[in-house]
Amino acid sequence: MGRAYADETESTPIFWSGNWVTINFYRSAAGFGRNGVTYTYRTWNLHTGQEVDIWRWLGGKSGEEGKSQLPVRLKHALFKGVKLADGCSDGYREEGYYRLQLKPDGIDLFEEEYGDGCGERFFIKYKKLAKFLTPEGKAALKDELK
Repeated sequence: MGRAYADETESTPIFWSGNWVTINFYRSAAGFGRNGVTYTYRTWNLHTGQEVDIWRWLGGKSGEEGKSQLPVRLKHALFKGVKLADGCSDGYREEGYYRLQLKPDGIDLFEEEYGDGCGERFFIKYKKLAKFLTPEGKAALKDELK
């Protein structure tokens, strides 16, 4: 009298340019609901074949599953004039931990949603992003910054 459970595992390219490819590694562990779902975004340089931590381009560093807190300067700029909804500050799940994805015309920064409606999302065009990039980031995105 057992129950059949099936895990889901996928690897999907979500961004591909002449310089970079980003793969979304998705896993849903059966029987754990939303708590069993993980997404990990990993990016490779197509010229060297080396994996890159794109958070370093903003002065940060990837943590667990590629998430990171926003670098201070960037956080202040993004949240200038943003009013959080009631109950969406100090302690909701995933607060302050963002994922970063390259897009054709900019980057997407977002907190994971857990059904509470509190996750923030920001999109920044490459030209506006330039002032927040480290020298490594400016070199890596030189084609996109043109």
